[in-house]
Amino acid sequence: MRLTLVRIEWFRSVKQVLDLHIDPAITILIGANDHGKTNLLKAILALNRERPLSPEDQNWDCSESDSLRITHRFTLDEEEGEVVRVLGTEPITRASDTPDVQSDTAAVSPPESAKIPRAVPTQVDFVQVAGGAEPILTFDVDLPEPEFPGLRSYVLGRLPRVELFESVRQLTDVVT
Repeated sequence: MRLTLVRIEWFRSVKQVLDLHIDPAITILIGANDHGKTNLLKAILALNRERPLSPEDQNWDCSESDSLRITHRFTLDEEEGEVVRVLGTEPITRASDTPDVQSDTAAVSPPESAKIPRAVPTQVDFVQVAGGAEPILTFDVDLPEPEFPGLRSYVLGRLPRVELFESVRQLTDVVT
């Protein structure tokens, strides 16, 4: 998976929705001092589980209807897309799928039309909001993500870790 877009909404100094497109080769942030470059990097860093969004990250000028939200969009290669498609067709356990089942623990499969997505997914969005809510995964094809734990664990296990370095020296100390 390759990070291709970070959508930042009402995070720290960001006062609206800002899309940061990530180039496959290089992405450069240029700006005057104290204009939000570090906050953009911190928004990317929020992808790491040990750096969840908190209410303190909410922009101080936003209204009650505006909410802090960061979306990390990843592009899947063909193999990853096929794995996600297959995982999105796993059988689920839910008695409500069949009227003649009395137990709440009976294993059933969804109808055939619901089991196989029409296309292989090419991207996944990892959406975070403040307040400790569980991140949301959304795909560019219809996959019932909340009902498929294997799909969720696969995608979360593939998310890259983000590190920020203050200097080239700090980076070389970590690499060597």
